[in-house]
Order: sequence, then structure tokens, then C-alpha cells
Amino acid sequence: MNNSWNKVIYKFWSPVYDKIFNSHLFLDARKRMFEELDFHDHAKVLFVGVGTGAELELIKNLDLEITAIDLSADMLKKAMGKFDDASISFLEMDAQHMEFANESFDYVVGSLVLSVVPDANECLREMIRVVKGEGMFKVDTT
Repeated sequence: MNNSWNKVIYKFWSPVYDKIFNSHLFLDARKRMFEELDFHDHAKVLFVGVGTGAELELIKNLDLEITAIDLSADMLKKAMGKFDDASISFLEMDAQHMEFANESFDYVVGSLVLSVVPDANECLREMIRVVKGEGMFKVDTT
């Protein structure tokens, strides 16, 4: 897949995405992922490939500085609609070429993103690049 094709696919998936990919096995995988993460207060957290914001709904600690990126404007629009009163920065951005400085985030989270980007290795390198040296990144490929 390439990024142009991904934008087309997720334009059509965005209206029904949550019904399919935010239920049953996918929801269980997301929940397990966040059970293992313990964000510290005031942490800077990056969600890579945030989609419709399914992962954001699972965060218990709201005292975080959250940035959420996705390539699909349609998916981001759905996420923004869920969190319109939150102070989350939603950005349309390619996960393989992030526009952040090195070591910008305390935590970097990517759920189900490596299986849909054209170059999973490049995406992973970018995630490692933007997490702080003492930070943590979590990737789920379920």
C-alpha cells in the first residue's frame, strides 16, 4: 500500500471503522496495551496513527499533553469529534516522516499502525527518533 491509497481506503472506512475495529478482539488488544502503560503526570504523549481515537478513549490519566497524528483527514475528523472539549492536538501527518524534533515525547504509542503504513521499518525508526532517551514507546500489531 502507499499513502495515496491509504487516504482513499480510510476515507471510506472512517464512518464504520469504530463498529468493526473498536470492538471484540481489536478492543481487547487495545485494552491490554493500555493496561501495561502507566503514564506519569504531565507527560508528553504521541499517538501515531490515531485513526478515530479509539486508543484515546482508554486513557485513564487525563493530566497529559497529548498529540495525535494520522495520515487520514477523515479519520482525524472522527477523532476530533469525540474529543472536541479536550486539549488534544490532532495533526494530519505521515507516520513515516514525522515533523517533530528528536526526543520530543515521553511516550510514543502506535496501535495497529505498522501493518498499514507503506514502510513499517521507517515508521518504527521515526517512533524511536521522537521518543526521549528515557522515554517509552509501545507498538501493537494485533
